[in-house]
Amino acid sequence: MEPSSAPKDLVSRLLGALDHLTDLLNDRIMRPLTLVGRTVAYGFVLLVVGLTTLFLALVFLKRFIDIYLFAGHQWISFMILGTLLVGLGLVVWRRRRPQRLRK
Repeated sequence: MEPSSAPKDLVSRLLGALDHLTDLLNDRIMRPLTLVGRTVAYGFVLLVVGLTTLFLALVFLKRFIDIYLFAGHQWISFMILGTLLVGLGLVVWRRRRPQRLRK
């Protein structure tokens, strides 16, 4: 064995171990953190888009009822939308599950 090949072999083994360690850290720490971050970000974007769509749909429904169904009688459109939203709230309230009492 030549004396100059031993340091090259040691350096190769050390760099291989460092590469293995960085791959291990990437697989066990960074990928799950990236997945959690992506899930939170996409969830937030979907929440904002969903709430915006719901708001715009309610505004559209109110305007449609005001203009095409009961022109000049805004109280009827408010009554219809109020009844729909209260009914939806009652359905959601009825479907809830009570939490177990904590001791």
